[in-house]
Amino acid sequence: MKLNFSRNQYFAVYFQQGQYHYFPCQTVDEGMRLLNEQTHQAGELPIGVFDPVNDAFQWHPVKLVQINQFSMEHHDRLIEHILILCKRLTASA
Repeated sequence: MKLNFSRNQYFAVYFQQGQYHYFPCQTVDEGMRLLNEQTHQAGELPIGVFDPVNDAFQWHPVKLVQINQFSMEHHDRLIEHILILCKRLTASA
C-alpha cells in the first residue's frame, strides 16, 4: 500500500507507557522542537521524526545517544524496525 502524504507532512514519534505514539508536524525541525516540549512536560521518551515521502527517519538527540552505543548490526536492525513501526503507526493518518 502506497501512502499518499503531502511533501510537508512528517510524524514525530515518542514512547509512552509501553506504546509508541506520534503527532503530525510540517518539518523535521518542528517535530524535534515539539518532541522536546511534549516529552519534557509529560515524561515521554522522544524517538524521532518520520518522513513517509522519503521513507526516512531522523533520531531525536536523546535517543541517538543510546543508539550510538550499539553495534552497527544492531543499529541497522533498529532502523529497519522503526521504519516498519512508523509505517504501521501512520497508515491511517
